[in-house]
Amino acid sequence: MTLTFTYYGITIDDSYNTLLTKVNIRDGLLINTTGCKVEYIAPFSPIAKQHFTTMTRPDCTKKQKLKNFTWVEDGHLKISKDDRTALISRGVVCKYYKISRKAKTDFGFSLGAAIPIDLKINYSLPLKKIEFLKVICQRNSSLLYENYHTNVFWKRGKALYNQSQSSLYNLLFVGIDSTSRNNLIRYMPKVYDYLLKDLNAIDYEGFIKVAGYTLGNIGVMLRGKWVQEWKGFSSKPYLDKYRFAFQDFADKGYVTLFSEDDSQFSMFKSAIRGFKNQPMDYWGIPFTDAASKGKLSPSSLCFGQKTNVQALTDWVLQYQSIYKDQKWWAHIHQAISVHSRLDTLGALEKDYLHFFQEIKERDVFKNSFLFFYADHGLRYGTFRQTYVGRYEEHLPFMIIVPPRDFIAKYPTYYEHMRLNSKKLSTYFDIHKTLYHLLNLNNEKLYYEKHGKKRGESLFNIIPDNRTCQTAPLRQRDCLCKTQMKISTENKLVRSATSFAFSKMRSLVKKHDKKKVCKTMSLSRAVEAFILLKSLKDGVPLTENELKSKTDSSYAKLVITFIAKPSFGIFEAMVGYSYDSRKFTLLENFERLDKYGNQSDCINNRELKGICYCKL
Repeated sequence: MTLTFTYYGITIDDSYNTLLTKVNIRDGLLINTTGCKVEYIAPFSPIAKQHFTTMTRPDCTKKQKLKNFTWVEDGHLKISKDDRTALISRGVVCKYYKISRKAKTDFGFSLGAAIPIDLKINYSLPLKKIEFLKVICQRNSSLLYENYHTNVFWKRGKALYNQSQSSLYNLLFVGIDSTSRNNLIRYMPKVYDYLLKDLNAIDYEGFIKVAGYTLGNIGVMLRGKWVQEWKGFSSKPYLDKYRFAFQDFADKGYVTLFSEDDSQFSMFKSAIRGFKNQPMDYWGIPFTDAASKGKLSPSSLCFGQKTNVQALTDWVLQYQSIYKDQKWWAHIHQAISVHSRLDTLGALEKDYLHFFQEIKERDVFKNSFLFFYADHGLRYGTFRQTYVGRYEEHLPFMIIVPPRDFIAKYPTYYEHMRLNSKKLSTYFDIHKTLYHLLNLNNEKLYYEKHGKKRGESLFNIIPDNRTCQTAPLRQRDCLCKTQMKISTENKLVRSATSFAFSKMRSLVKKHDKKKVCKTMSLSRAVEAFILLKSLKDGVPLTENELKSKTDSSYAKLVITFIAKPSFGIFEAMVGYSYDSRKFTLLENFERLDKYGNQSDCINNRELKGICYCKL
């Protein structure tokens, strides 16, 4: 039976919530502590199933006449002996180019002069100080072959290695953009199963994002502060002025590496200026920029004849082989396609599974931590516009594999890590954990320098009474409240929608200095929810229970509306005081549908997705 009742003039029909809490529920709650209760929605809930699609793994050699003709091994460019005779007789010419970082910028790449390959005599060419290269083969003007390779050579000699840190652990970060824990389980079941069963991984079920975009979350992991708190960040400075965790590890003798697979949604470049000077020992951004522009690529998921995940993970394996006797930090992040699709994960599961199997085979996990993570869930599209989609956007996956040596040496810390997997956790906790790791030899120093900062090291027990406020989380990201659907025709909802839209127009007026955005108008409200104080074990609340769990003088509403001329779908969180009869905008706007090039005329992060360009 559907329960319908009225509270402060708002009609609530909870049949929508009942559907979600009655199917495949495990005790009704994902987090069940005294400070936070979050409802559990199964990965295969009915609403989620409506959005399931499949994507085939791309054949990255599809458009190429030669298959795996070149590769890099032991610092040499290797050329297949079997194909050389046939190519010579056909008049095929091959050459390679050095790819390098442009001076003083993360944008673009430098392509060196062509270096001819003499197919008659060459099948192994030494690559002296060449990190990245492009290889092509042509016959007349026809491009037959195109491939991109990485090559790791020594940059930090052992003399620079701080031997006092020999008891510390390597750090491997593997990130996937826009992926909820539920979506990882849906589309990478083999990877998920392998991590938990074969690698003894810990799945942090109550991990909640702290911001709406990649750097907002990973910036907290690396700096322990929201980007809004970074001094001068709003003026888009080079990121060199800020101190990041990987630099502190480098100071202790760690070699460092970073790359990602996409320049458009780049962690350190999207709507900001990136780094002026290369911040790590190995910096794969130029390789990504070059490889993503391949002329023979059949898919955005390909770098030459490999998938981009293959290319990045192979680079990490090269790196690990070179520095296996030294402490290292390696961080790769996938964004292309997963940023706007649920099903890309399934197409690339084979590559991730192979990588994790390979590093296990190399016994990397004896002394290395793996942080397998997502920054947030899917932010755009029809699925995000559902109740389940909004829920999942806030719950990225965080899976940690601790080293065997760590488990043996610190069994209490390991036990605390497992206990914390059932509690509310965030990137603030990961930040604290990194610095706890860095100071395991001097924990007194860790507590003196980092003990009072936000978050809690996962080696310590997260308090059972932790709330969104103490975690801390923004109001928008707090899932320790439940929400119930309300009618968009309600007078309060209509007023809240008009208020939110007026704030959006004011935002455009404030930041559109060059007047490049079209004037906006409100189309209609699509959906509205009221936030309640807490859950009652996943069961819909009666009217009396609702009154006791909602602040009687203040209401928080989540409004979804459409604005013209873009017809964009936006979400806003609005507060309403019954005493003062005033509205307050509680969080920034989020756009829920894809907006393509509608905002290309402006580079202000506040207006991306909101501005509809005149031209």
